[in-house]
Amino acid sequence: MNDARKRVWLLGCGRMGRVLLRGWQRGGIIADYTVIDPKAASLANEFAGAKFTAAVPDGHADILVIALKPQKIPTILPAYHRHLAADSAVLSVAAGYGCAAISADLQLNDSARVARAMPNLPAALGQGISGFYAPPALPRRADCLELLAVLGPILELVQEDALHAVTALSGSGPAYVFYLLEAMVMAAQAVGLSADEGKVLARQTIIGAAAMLAESPDDAAALRAQVTSPGGTTAAAMAVLTEQNRFAEILRTAITQAQLRSRELADG
Repeated sequence: MNDARKRVWLLGCGRMGRVLLRGWQRGGIIADYTVIDPKAASLANEFAGAKFTAAVPDGHADILVIALKPQKIPTILPAYHRHLAADSAVLSVAAGYGCAAISADLQLNDSARVARAMPNLPAALGQGISGFYAPPALPRRADCLELLAVLGPILELVQEDALHAVTALSGSGPAYVFYLLEAMVMAAQAVGLSADEGKVLARQTIIGAAAMLAESPDDAAALRAQVTSPGGTTAAAMAVLTEQNRFAEILRTAITQAQLRSRELADG
């Protein structure tokens, strides 16, 4: 997006809105940015190079990025109907609020101009991943993808419904990793280490293992096999985790529940 005349309106500047704005600035994406948020006055001191307002701006947006809590969308979005041109695109990062509902709130004829994305928390470091769904006729598709690319890789989806699974796996996924670290620290104390010692060891173990996944051509199963010597300590631990597929089954159940909850939220 090399044309500064393109107008990007960011509707909502909470946690994900801030992640997006920082990413756009960090990535050097040139555009005319307007941020609409009730806390506009304080945000203006935090970010340079963007306009901030608490009210609906004048003019129109080429890309309207929705970063609101889903429950706020129906009351806020209708005011933006007259601020979209015929070729404007809408990109939502709000969880569980579908393209059809967004299109209805904006009084559009159909949802062909609405795309949805589900980034996850590491996007704050440019290390996230985003599931992305857009109808084939979405205007400014390349621009929307460029705005997302600053957060990390993008997985383009064929069906919007797949975003529920993305939410359950990668959207909620960082919490699973953080909980694994917490559990490892508790286990460390059970085998005689202090909480601080456990935190240092568990934290760096997870960081190091993730770095190996990033750098190695091998997949997770192959890397696990490299660590698991027959009859060794890792084999003893893995025998517990894989007994009756218990660890994988717990994770499958957890992710399925997250997917169901995502659908419930979407249904209101």
